[in-house]
Amino acid sequence: MQKLVFEIIGRTRGMLFGTLAVLAAILAPGCTQETATVAEVRGGDQYVRGALAYQEGDRERAIVALHAAIQENPNLIMARFLLGNVYKDKGEYQAAADQYQRVVDLDPYVYSNHYNLGLMYHLLSRLQEAMSGYTKAIQLNPDDLKSNMYLGLVYTALGRPEAGLQYSKKAAQIDPRSPEAYANLAVVHDAIGEYAQAELAYRRAIELDSGRIETAVNLAGNLTAQKRYKEAISVYEQILKGVDSSLLRQRFGYTLLQNGQPEDALREFNKALKLNARNYQAMNGIGDTLLAQYRQSAMLDEKKRSQALDYFKKSLELNSQQPRLTALVKEYTNTSLFP
Repeated sequence: MQKLVFEIIGRTRGMLFGTLAVLAAILAPGCTQETATVAEVRGGDQYVRGALAYQEGDRERAIVALHAAIQENPNLIMARFLLGNVYKDKGEYQAAADQYQRVVDLDPYVYSNHYNLGLMYHLLSRLQEAMSGYTKAIQLNPDDLKSNMYLGLVYTALGRPEAGLQYSKKAAQIDPRSPEAYANLAVVHDAIGEYAQAELAYRRAIELDSGRIETAVNLAGNLTAQKRYKEAISVYEQILKGVDSSLLRQRFGYTLLQNGQPEDALREFNKALKLNARNYQAMNGIGDTLLAQYRQSAMLDEKKRSQALDYFKKSLELNSQQPRLTALVKEYTNTSLFP
């Protein structure tokens, strides 16, 4: 249930400004003999055109110019680096990864090159390759915040949170003022089942940045896992004062149900469905609540049983890969104390 979140951090602008200044001087009329020699670098003029287009916000013109630059000079690192960033900005992560891979091949001794490649693979859910990229970045720079933080998340996504914990802890040590580092550390603790440690990390992240809604939602889930339902309900109520979503209402509903408040749970599940009619988990919540009420009636309230089955069947129509629901439908179909 945890939402793993990570930001795409651009590393372009500082390098870009410096390179633009140098190449603009190279291409300017009246350049010296010394700079003219540098200007003979193949693809340099196309790179400058692409970089200027990028700064002006014209991504398509930048792509055309940068491709021309690397066609003229396949080993022009800055052109490939910037082209990777353009594709990353456009959400074309595979195209970005292709360019970052060439940057790594051409310059494998810069940690940020491996980080950029690892990040693209992470976004593409190619987790083994992401792990390799982040690991190589850390080998070159053990104190890189993002590589440590995201490597911890990759291990967690691979089902190995214990292996990732050291990196998540290292990230929080590198920058004790980073709310993202603490939020992600909390997710790893949660995945291990270390709920108390996770709670502390979630609260620290919120203390550092009170606007982290996803962290507050995860805290509520953490408190629910600790069976501290009233505290979790309070957190959900605070969140809902500022934002609303089908997923949030669904999770709130399950916490209310676990706290023995079935009518309130039904209210939240129905609100979740109003916000997203295809939220099959909210349908499951309604079915689970109705089934709980049926059991509480000493299995006399046939209407509740029938309604629960209807919601389970609707949910299975949206997602048939739910063995728990399939088993429940089979168990409670044609079940009656008075056949």
